[in-house]
Amino acid sequence: MEKNNFLINYTTKLADAEELNVEFYLKNWLPIPKGSITMITAPGGSGKSYLSIQIALRMILENKENRILLWNTEDAVGEMKKRSNKILKYILKNEELDISNIDVIDNSKLPVYFNDGNNKEFLEYFKKYNLIILDPLISFYSGEENNNSEARRFMNLLNKIAINNNQSIIIVHHHNKKDKEGNSRTRGASAFVDAVRLLYEIQPLKNYKTLKKIEIAKDNKGVTFMVKNDNFIIKVLPFNEPTKEEKIGVENVGKLFG
Repeated sequence: MEKNNFLINYTTKLADAEELNVEFYLKNWLPIPKGSITMITAPGGSGKSYLSIQIALRMILENKENRILLWNTEDAVGEMKKRSNKILKYILKNEELDISNIDVIDNSKLPVYFNDGNNKEFLEYFKKYNLIILDPLISFYSGEENNNSEARRFMNLLNKIAINNNQSIIIVHHHNKKDKEGNSRTRGASAFVDAVRLLYEIQPLKNYKTLKKIEIAKDNKGVTFMVKNDNFIIKVLPFNEPTKEEKIGVENVGKLFG
């Protein structure tokens, strides 16, 4: 009976297993683990799309051979190109960067919901990329936003892609406004957060226009240990001149990355 049990093919001895060390992209800026899902949440108008584009550009700066798929369903391709040019000019100071390895999907006529029927197709198409950015989550999810069983099924599909392809997937999502205690919460079913290995929250900084605080709200990959803090500061919005407060010194608001 045991010989016919399919579980035999998936069973191994712990003593024979090799340790798995987590690998990251952008270790010295915004660490993104390979082979898993990272979620970035923020309130509306906080610069999520700008941050997504900056991640893609920095992936190329880190290694020109990296391939990135930037799938933003809310902005036209021309708008994303305009934003990328601003980031290259005012943040990265590198307008000559070759960005030919960044692909963008124009889904004006494309159904984008992930499901059991099209998951194999997406898995195969995504194979050539090191990083896929899906912005925002709700554009790819056809279920009821607060339904945990539906959300878990959706996230399992994405997890399967990330693991099988050993690639990074970033999901951009919204979180609710802060409650009376000052805590924010990712919108929708808790299964969305349960399924990701790393969760960054973008928080505004009073009197700062270009800078945002990035809080590590969930960390199963040791990022907090690596950056030696649970939050840091990133320049997200590409304005030409910093505000007066930003010139005074960012050491007053935390560790600055980038």
